[in-house]
Parts: sequence; C-alpha cells; structure tokens
Amino acid sequence: MSYTLSISFSKSLFLAILLICGFACFAADDAITLQVLSAEELQVQVEDIQSTAQQYVNEPNIPQAVEEYRKIQKMVPTSAYALDAQDRVIRLYLKNGQPGDAKVALNQLKQNYSTQPEYVRKAHELGWEFRKKGDDATALQIYKDLKQQFPGHELGAKIQRSIIGTYLQKGDTANVAKAVEEMKTHFKNSPDYIHQVEYVSDRLTEKGLHGLAKGMCESLLEQYPGHDGEIWFLQKKIRAELGLGSEAVADAEVAVIHQKYANHKDYHDALSWTAYEYRTYGYYDKAITMYQDLYDKNPDKKVQLRCDEGIARCNVRLGNEPKVQEQIDRIYSNYTDNLSGVTFYMYGIGEEYYKMAQDAETTGDPNQLSTKYYGQAIEVWKRQLAELPAYYNANFVYYLAVSLARTGDYTQAINYYQQLVDQWPDYEEAWDAQHMIADCYEKLTASGRMDLKTAQEQSKAAYQKVIDNYATSPAVKVAQRKLAKMEQE
Repeated sequence: MSYTLSISFSKSLFLAILLICGFACFAADDAITLQVLSAEELQVQVEDIQSTAQQYVNEPNIPQAVEEYRKIQKMVPTSAYALDAQDRVIRLYLKNGQPGDAKVALNQLKQNYSTQPEYVRKAHELGWEFRKKGDDATALQIYKDLKQQFPGHELGAKIQRSIIGTYLQKGDTANVAKAVEEMKTHFKNSPDYIHQVEYVSDRLTEKGLHGLAKGMCESLLEQYPGHDGEIWFLQKKIRAELGLGSEAVADAEVAVIHQKYANHKDYHDALSWTAYEYRTYGYYDKAITMYQDLYDKNPDKKVQLRCDEGIARCNVRLGNEPKVQEQIDRIYSNYTDNLSGVTFYMYGIGEEYYKMAQDAETTGDPNQLSTKYYGQAIEVWKRQLAELPAYYNANFVYYLAVSLARTGDYTQAINYYQQLVDQWPDYEEAWDAQHMIADCYEKLTASGRMDLKTAQEQSKAAYQKVIDNYATSPAVKVAQRKLAKMEQE
C-alpha cells in the first residue's frame, strides 16, 4: 500500500526526513510530494525505470537513458539503487565512447556513494571497465584509492591482484615486481589471499615472469605448511622452475609430490597437470613417462583421458605417427562414456599439428613442412567429425577451414567457412570466416580453378555480407576496398 500527501515545509527539511526514513520522493518547484512505499513497491518502480532506461540504450539514446537513471537517484538518493544507477551511467558513458563523462561520473560515485556497502565491489569492477577501454591510469587510480580508503577490506587481495594485472597489461615489469612484494607482505590476512596469489602466479607465468611466479609459490609454501592446497603450491612452483630452465630442481620436486602427497585426494590430478607442464616446456620424453606412470596407477577416467591425450600430443611433437594413431584409437574406444571430453581432447591433438604448421611458417618453412602438418591436423579433425558428428563445434569447423585454405583446398575451405557462419554467426571468428569465403573465391580464380565471372559474383556477395553482418569487424575496410575495385573493373 502507498500513500501520497502534500507538505509545505522546506525541501532541506524534507531531505533530512528522507535520509532518516528512506522514503521515495518526487519534487517539483515549490511543491514536494512524499510517497511512502513498501520495499516491494519501491523495487517495482525502480525496475520500471531501469527497463525504460534499457529501451533508450537499445535505440540508442544514451543521454535519455542517463536521465532515467538520474530519476532513480532523485527518488532514493542514499540507497543501493542510487549507487547501482551511477554505476550503470559510468558503464554507459564508457560504452558510448565518452571517457570524459565517465570520469566525471566516477568522481561523483566516489563523493556520493563511498559509504554504501557495495561501493568497494562496484568501484573495483569499474576499474576493469576502464582497463578494457585502454585507460590503465584511471583503473590504477581507482584501485589505489580503494586501498587507501578501505585498508583491511575483504577485497583487498583482489584489488592488489588487479593492480598487478594492470601493470602486467602495461608491460611495466618493475612495478609488477613491487606490487607482487606488496601483496605478499600486506595482504596475508585477506580471506581469499591464497586464491588471489595462485591466480597472480598463473598470470605471471603466462607473461614469462617465472622468477616472480616462483617467489609467490614459495611464499605460499612457507606461510601455509600442511595446507590442503599445498600440493598445488608445489605443482605451480614446478611449472615456474621449468620456465626458468631448472629441470633438475623441477625433477626433485616431482619426487617430493610422490613422497609426500601420494595419499592426497588431488595426487593424480596434480600429477597430470605436472606432466602437462613438462610437455608445454618441451620435455616430451619425460612427459610421456610421467603420463604413462600416472595411467598405470589407475586414476579416474577423466585423468586417464588427459594422459592419453598428453601422450598423443607429445608423440606429435616427436614425429612418432604410429604412436599418435595408437593413442587416438585408444581414446575413441575407451571413453565412449565421455564423448564431450573426447571431442575436447581430439581438438587438442589436431591443434598440436596446427601449431607446428604455424611454427614452420613463422620460420619461413624452409623444408616445406607446413603443408604436411596442416594435412595431419585436417585428418584428425575430419575423423572427429566422422566419428562423433553430434559433438563437433565451431572451433573444429573454423580451424579445419583455415587448414584446408592453407593447403590450397579452397573449395572445401569455402564449404566449412560457410557452415560456420550459417551455424555459429556469433562465433568470435565468424567475421573472418565470412571474409575468407570471398578470399578463397579470389584464390580459385587466380589458380585457374574457377572462371572470373563466377568467382567475382561469389566474392562480391561474400564481401557484402562482411559489411552487412559484421560491420564492426576488422575486415570491413578490406571488404569495402575490394568491392570498390571490382566495380571499377
């Protein structure tokens, strides 16, 4: 139930009452209307305004959408709804390419809503939104302000993680190192400290900063002896040692895993990922031995499948084709109860050949090996499509098409590219597939396998679809240039 009444006292007094009672209000010139709403009624009104704002966003009419969110803030200025409205306004400005307005709104967020319970979380998340737009400076300022204003906050370690991530994104190794040390020193008491340190260690490894990653793992091992996750701290340290080229140290620590954690619930899982790290860093023979030893321990079938795929990928790198085919056959015959897993790992085996083909192209392919490797990837992926037609996905189809095009089989490549854009038009590489259809038709003409008129008609149609269906993609300018040239011919 709601009530409406008119009052004649000053607006300042009214706002004081509002702050105390949390009422919704609507003010116009000299008259003030006070509407006392239940929580449910207030929520309905707010959601109605949010819905209207979203309609303006979709038009798009960003200024009007912002005005709708301002209505919420005027109605309940000190509420969580008002904080949420300001958050949405900032995101809208960023999405609409208005960074200056976004920064002004960000300052308003800090000035007006920093006492709200959800403020720290929302401000932290906005840091990522600025990072996505390339504004690392603003993101860093958000994170540093939060650290200063809310020392000891439960999100402290996560905020420090974001600082490290921003410096990593900038390539600022010196400040990465400083921020890592600060995290190890000042955030040990954060409730999710261990998780955040593990996450940071992974990102440091991805960037090749193995020494820093090793230091973070060592700090966990020192600070949390006997912790249930200790086996994973050591596993990640082994990865860092391999990245540093310290094979002997890594081997010794693998022995520690066997000696100390043989009865740990994650023993088999950790060993499988340790073998993966050896494979990733090129220790293929050792990785095969580790996978096989683990397989012989009879782990659960998920780990067995991971071992079979790992052995196959190692043998791909070693050029041992009979062993690769043996592993593939075993995968298809032994894991009929996990066909989605089979699909995932068969893609991975084909991907290993694909990566080798790319590596050969990068070095100039003096021995003409890329065609061979692309052909082997094609064989693996085509078999997957034949064996499990109900389980193939966009990745298979796209990279199969790419590999066919690389080997000069443009007709088949067109068929798979077309299948991709028809079935998965929102796939992240669909724009490229549409562009490559046109490119393949041009190559068919250049190689004398299709007459010029037919090929041009098909190419024009394909390039036009790039413009019509993928207007924001990197291929649009190429498509426009190609079409203009064809019109002149």
